[in-house]
Amino acid sequence: MRYTCKMPTFWYCLDKIIHSMHQYQKENHIIKHCTDNVLFLYDCIRASDPSLCPKICAVLCIKLDIESKHVRINMGHLVVVIQDKIFDPSFELCGFEYYSTVKNFKTRIHEIENTCTFVEPVDKRLCVKTFLHFQTLATRMNQGEGLISDRDYYNKQADHVELLKF
Repeated sequence: MRYTCKMPTFWYCLDKIIHSMHQYQKENHIIKHCTDNVLFLYDCIRASDPSLCPKICAVLCIKLDIESKHVRINMGHLVVVIQDKIFDPSFELCGFEYYSTVKNFKTRIHEIENTCTFVEPVDKRLCVKTFLHFQTLATRMNQGEGLISDRDYYNKQADHVELLKF
């Protein structure tokens, strides 16, 4: 007799957790909480399966609206990376292109700057400075520092995610 596992896969569960986080953030108009979002997702993954070795990484983000040719830039953001795959727990920036190096980010900016309109001017020095700050945050978080900026928000989002049924 052949048995099939009825338990959902880890990746399916991870997708459901991220979707639930995005839903909570959207419903509650949550923005600028990427440190709390990434730390919550990181904590969930490490509690579920630390052998996956998740890492928190700093990224620079670009969103290009093809139709209007408008470009939005986010100079500092944090995501979780597992096996070279990016998981973004922040609803505010999902759908952006992610760049983990300043060089790749600058290359992309040069590719699009002559054909698109930037929503805000790009200050490349500020981009680098902000990105370096987020790299420092990521390093500290990966070393075990719980840099939660809003404990109440972190806990309320956790309560929302815990309502998930798998």
